[in-house]
Amino acid sequence: MNNSKVKMIHVGAYALCATTLFLPAAAFAARPFSVAYKDVLTGDLARTGNSIMTCDRTRESNAKCNRIESTTGTIQDNNNNTYTRFIDIDGDSSTYNSSAGTLSIPTTSQVEWAGLYWSLNDWADTGSHDRTSRPTTPNNQVRLRIPGSTSYVTVTADWCDTIDQYVQCYATVTGLVQAGRSGEYIVADISANTGRDDFTGGW
Repeated sequence: MNNSKVKMIHVGAYALCATTLFLPAAAFAARPFSVAYKDVLTGDLARTGNSIMTCDRTRESNAKCNRIESTTGTIQDNNNNTYTRFIDIDGDSSTYNSSAGTLSIPTTSQVEWAGLYWSLNDWADTGSHDRTSRPTTPNNQVRLRIPGSTSYVTVTADWCDTIDQYVQCYATVTGLVQAGRSGEYIVADISANTGRDDFTGGW
């Protein structure tokens, strides 16, 4: 029998177009680094995540959006000077954005820890940034729906850090993932702004 343990590092991959954001050191928040979880275990890591932004086809050409959304081969285009809009896949009128990711946990495994990370931008409507929407929900809260559930749970961040106009938040969600285990997780209402030029968000 396989008694391995799965130590969950993300129920949410880093956002910002799935890339690491490099900025001058002076732009970083002053909060010291800290350990989210620490243990010595036999097992593996599992993660999932998604964007809550996509190319706005009402403002951009289909050809440009197709290049940006291409998931195979070399990168053909990016979101610079591109209008974005929210993804909203849950069919729930109470959410303004939502996206899904699938998590696979072996049936014989035990979830020791799970963390949810989400990122968003707070660009103002200035300069090259043409903001088209600004949600009013708090940056430090999102909604999470676990597999087998028909309702959302509000998750409040343990911490959020700001780098210029970008916000990165983290919350421990071990109990929720222990209950949901494998299947489709949906994250909704990430309080990112939409618009043109570097408007991003995801989990």
